[in-house]
Amino acid sequence: MQTLRKSGLINIVHLFDREVEMFYEEQILENKKDYSKSWGKIMVVVMEFDSRSQPTSPSGSNYDLQAAGGARLKDKDRQIIKDKFHIFNKEFEEIRRSQTGYAIPDTELRETLKRDNRDFILPKYSNFFKK
Repeated sequence: MQTLRKSGLINIVHLFDREVEMFYEEQILENKKDYSKSWGKIMVVVMEFDSRSQPTSPSGSNYDLQAAGGARLKDKDRQIIKDKFHIFNKEFEEIRRSQTGYAIPDTELRETLKRDNRDFILPKYSNFFKK
């Protein structure tokens, strides 16, 4: 869309379809939503450890690696944490593999997607990693 605007070709396109800009903007928004949804599988894992809640393991202890009084995690809890990281890494690799082939020629849109991902995912992942 930016290319059409910058080159002035949008005026020629408007001769044939006055609503083309609105159509493209809707398509871009819909594709951005679909792209954001692609992160859903790893976000489920990360959100379980969101800082607003204190998740506990099936054994009832807190997942926080800094256990109270320096106590060691139980083997079961340690395995649960390892499994969560394994799931996260597996899903992240799958997303990376599929998105490697994406081409977003609009630099502004590409940077917006990167910034949105960084601003949304990174803080939640950081909380996940710290716990």
